[in-house]
Amino acid sequence: MALNITLDTPKILKTIIESISSNLTEGIYFEFTQSGLQILISIAGSVWAVEAKIDKDKFSTYEVEDNVVLQLRLKEISDFLKTTTANESLHISLKDGDGKVKLTLSKEKTERTITLGLLAVDDSYRFKNLARFTEKYKGSFTISTNLYQEAIKTVALGGSHITVSMTKDGIQFVSKGITKNAEVNIAKDNEEVQNFKYAEESEQIVSHFGIEYLMNLTKFSKIGDAMLICLGTTAPILCIFGSEEIDHVAVAIAPRNE
Repeated sequence: MALNITLDTPKILKTIIESISSNLTEGIYFEFTQSGLQILISIAGSVWAVEAKIDKDKFSTYEVEDNVVLQLRLKEISDFLKTTTANESLHISLKDGDGKVKLTLSKEKTERTITLGLLAVDDSYRFKNLARFTEKYKGSFTISTNLYQEAIKTVALGGSHITVSMTKDGIQFVSKGITKNAEVNIAKDNEEVQNFKYAEESEQIVSHFGIEYLMNLTKFSKIGDAMLICLGTTAPILCIFGSEEIDHVAVAIAPRNE
């Protein structure tokens, strides 16, 4: 198992890791395949799952022996990437049989290196490619990250749980507290909503979530200006973020049982 790659714009990876690390503190998987880098993290109880993919052509050097799967401590790699400065490139290397991976940030005649110990790869590890499940949902829409943030910040003023529903006319976010409620209604023809898809046979799609989980999705807004949201009754909410630099970041959040 050997690895030798260079990413000339480490901001790509930094953006993904910072979005994840602001929410989660688990180990993180990096799978280097023949098509690119896949990133996976999930937390106990399967409440959260985050996957990301960076295509091979975004790397200036990409030498991978078969498929290489590494598990690292999220905080350790996040802390190092936070030190990234302008015009630096990131080099990641692993020698066959070595239990440590080397990360080097370099520019001009300066190199900064950290060597990180590898965690054991769980036998159950599998990159599920969450993005391929979008077509299985009865309802989906693309919404600007700004409008999503406005909606979530408003309903957070009501209660600790939020109901997200979708009809043929639009989307609704509702939260109810003991002494106060909050509600946001967004019409399907809102200029900040696109690609509105709703199964004709459905009367209403309804799911319930903890407000903190949907609030955490706002952390991913730095990846792109819009997000695809897929909804299904009693199904996890699936959110897809993307940009020219990042193939996609997919976040799945399990619903609450009401």
